[in-house]
Amino acid sequence: SHIRNNNSSMKLKRVAGLGMNAKELRANEQLTEWTVLDLNADANVKLPYDNDSFDVILLQLSIDYLIHPLEVLKEASRVLKKGGSVH
Repeated sequence: SHIRNNNSSMKLKRVAGLGMNAKELRANEQLTEWTVLDLNADANVKLPYDNDSFDVILLQLSIDYLIHPLEVLKEASRVLKKGGSVH
């Protein structure tokens, strides 16, 4: 949910945010959609996205705090398009 400056001139069609703070997510004008979800609430975490949904996934300010990082990364892999990248 961290607000980040996107200085790129690239126009992105979809920028989905996922975090625990609805106020921060709502305030982030770069997001085209957002979801409040505690990734530590359940070891069997299920991201609310279809398979092969994203070209890029940014795990910013969160991966260090994950209780079940491998499960979250498996889910990230599921929603990542073939040839996509995780940062």
